[in-house]
Amino acid sequence: MAFVVDVTYVGRRGLYLQRERNINQLAEGTLQRNPGVNVAALRPYLGYGALRVAENSARSIYNSLQLSADKRYANGLKVGAAYTLGHSEDNGSDKRNVLWNTYDDTNYWGDSSFDRRHVLSVYYIYDLPFWREQDTLMKNLLGGWQISGATFARTGTPFSITRTDDKAGVGEGSNGQPVDLVGDVHANANGKFSGGVVSGVAQDQNFWFNPAAFKEVPTGAGRFGNAPRDLIYGPGDQQWDIALFKNFSLGGTRKVQFRTEIFNFLNFANYADPSGGLSCSGSVGNCPSFGTSFSTVGNQLGGLLGFGGPRQVQLSARFNF
Repeated sequence: MAFVVDVTYVGRRGLYLQRERNINQLAEGTLQRNPGVNVAALRPYLGYGALRVAENSARSIYNSLQLSADKRYANGLKVGAAYTLGHSEDNGSDKRNVLWNTYDDTNYWGDSSFDRRHVLSVYYIYDLPFWREQDTLMKNLLGGWQISGATFARTGTPFSITRTDDKAGVGEGSNGQPVDLVGDVHANANGKFSGGVVSGVAQDQNFWFNPAAFKEVPTGAGRFGNAPRDLIYGPGDQQWDIALFKNFSLGGTRKVQFRTEIFNFLNFANYADPSGGLSCSGSVGNCPSFGTSFSTVGNQLGGLLGFGGPRQVQLSARFNF
């Protein structure tokens, strides 16, 4: 069984990438140092609210090892696999990303929001070995079967832990402000699916990350938190698709093919990202859902081939002539 194997290193450096900055943001602690003063009177551009401008100042770095192995179709079998080990970092993953701190983007450098460290795909096509040559009526009725499938698996993407209130005293918090990182994000976290919260009470102690590793910035501190951007990776996902074909020869080049295609035939449930917004009032202890993953994702790629959708069966017939 001869395979064609390919090993490739792919690297990329991005410069002058687009992101956004609020040029009318106050410096850290301005509101705390000026109690009772209207925020509009303190802004660099007096009388205006947030002024978001696009700028080409972000950068990125990507490195990856890409492996593939492919067996060309022979003796009724074709099979292949591809695997990528990659890592992407930047300080602006999307042109609509807005800096937390207009005057200092140090804390904004981190893993790209779309980064997936591991991506694996496997595919196969196999003509079942009995009665492949449909030269008699019996062989035509009982032979001509083909099975094919594809499996995809990938690790999750990272996300940030933020709040939307203005603890930094900069005049707005709608773009998110980082909280304080005070512990190990993986301690006491089993990465299991949670039963969620009912009537304000957590149903179990299953956490994707350690909620006690984070703390609110104290009211009146007038500063951003120290938690870096995109420091926690969410759950990965996988998809298993399979198809069974039955071919009937009608003589010459004419054939009828009946297809049964099953998408996510294992009905595998992919978890959604855990709750990463520390938006409740008070301490982390008052956020029972913080750090838990308690829902599954829907169809992310659209159509029948997306990750996370329920098992779907499609029946069809095709006439070739």
